[in-house]
Amino acid sequence: VIMGNIHLLQSKWEVYPKEKVEKSLEKISLAAKNQAALLEKVITIEALKSKKIEVKLDQINFAGLYHELHSLFEEKLLQKEVTLTWKEDCDYFVWVDKVLFLNNVLANLLSNAIKFSKKGDTILIETSVKKDGTRVITLTDQGVGIPSELIENLFNPFIKTNRPGTSGEKGTGFGMPLVKETMNSFGGNIFVTSQGEELFPQNHGSVFTLELPAKIS
Repeated sequence: VIMGNIHLLQSKWEVYPKEKVEKSLEKISLAAKNQAALLEKVITIEALKSKKIEVKLDQINFAGLYHELHSLFEEKLLQKEVTLTWKEDCDYFVWVDKVLFLNNVLANLLSNAIKFSKKGDTILIETSVKKDGTRVITLTDQGVGIPSELIENLFNPFIKTNRPGTSGEKGTGFGMPLVKETMNSFGGNIFVTSQGEELFPQNHGSVFTLELPAKIS
């Protein structure tokens, strides 16, 4: 896209109408931003694996994270007419790096849930604590579900698992591997179960379960 539009501008610069020049520049800008975002995700995954990123865990109130997350995705939720809910617990805390957890984990999971949801669907976040203090966060959607052949490789950055959303949204395939590596860096884990709408027309969707360790002394 970048090279093609640059070539077009170079060859027709003197005769190209202003609006077509602006259109080509917009395409170049968008393609460059997409490439930069893709490269950043690849670098982040590798940095987390090799522990080049220093992860400092702090006690973070989940209510604050939820409201920030909802604010970030408010427009997307409205566009697709999808509802995000959570039974607020002001005393629910997790031990994470706030920036990494919000952007790499929660944002990726919610973005995917919206991507594969349809008009009128609900995305539900639930929080709980196990007897040993492990924090459990589940994100359940009513979307189209994940094909069984993709689930086993969902967190593998070297196998293509991305597919278009219900409104044709595109993805890079690096979102889920980034979630997995970030959770690993916190000493946590992620699990997924899913039911496709073809086999389960009345009860389809996906459930992502995050487990984070209790307070680290």
